[in-house]
Amino acid sequence: MKHWIELIYKHHKEWIDIATALGSKNPEDIVQEAYYRLLKYGDPNKFIRKDKVHRGYMFFVIRNIYNDEYKSQRKCRKMKTQQHSNN
Repeated sequence: MKHWIELIYKHHKEWIDIATALGSKNPEDIVQEAYYRLLKYGDPNKFIRKDKVHRGYMFFVIRNIYNDEYKSQRKCRKMKTQQHSNN
């Protein structure tokens, strides 16, 4: 049996397409972060079944990382705008 990360990586283009469709300007970074989080925190029994990737699980991981990135960017822009208006 292949290592589970190989099974996930087999669909790399699909994960990139999902991040891009969500609106990410850095889809490669989001997918790389998804791999990292799965390696560090993931339970393969939740997203690999019978040597097949649970695509819905991957969608939620990628979407959550995108949302985190989006919130962070908005927060930075807001802080910069406030700093600019205070000067």
